Amino acid sequence: MAKKKPSVDWKKNNSLCPYCQNTDLSLPEFCSRCGEYISLNSIVRQTLWKRPNKLFLLMDECLSKIKRYTYDFSNPEFMAYARSRGAAEGIGKEGSFIWSFIENPQKDKASFLPEARALKMNNGKLLDEAGAHSMWTSVLYARGHLQDAWEIWCLSVKQDKQLLYGGFM
Repeated sequence: MAKKKPSVDWKKNNSLCPYCQNTDLSLPEFCSRCGEYISLNSIVRQTLWKRPNKLFLLMDECLSKIKRYTYDFSNPEFMAYARSRGAAEGIGKEGSFIWSFIENPQKDKASFLPEARALKMNNGKLLDEAGAHSMWTSVLYARGHLQDAWEIWCLSVKQDKQLLYGGFM
């Protein structure tokens, strides 16, 4: 049976589980009553979108709503998982301009646009304003894809530990 859409506005109330209204959040990433993942950075809290199943990746129209990123770009196991799920398609080549902004999600649009406008395209011309904004949108989508994959990957790692050790870790 599918759970209903979260009924709590997370921007106003971060102390309740959005699914069962439980106030006992002793484990910050899981509700002790319904077992839902409720991290402050979780997709459901940022977009109010509920996964139809635990492995379902976020739809594209919601990716730009993600503003908090916790993914570990340096974790080779996670990056292999992200590539296998197609979530690492937009990250560019290692060391590239785009890569540097996805690798470090603290870098913002204000620092991105001037650097992007200084890039030369294949025809030798500098990137225009519209092109720079379009490229920034691509960075946000790539970050969103990685954050989404990170959440699923972390959840699966925690569930594997629960199976091995029993209970929550």
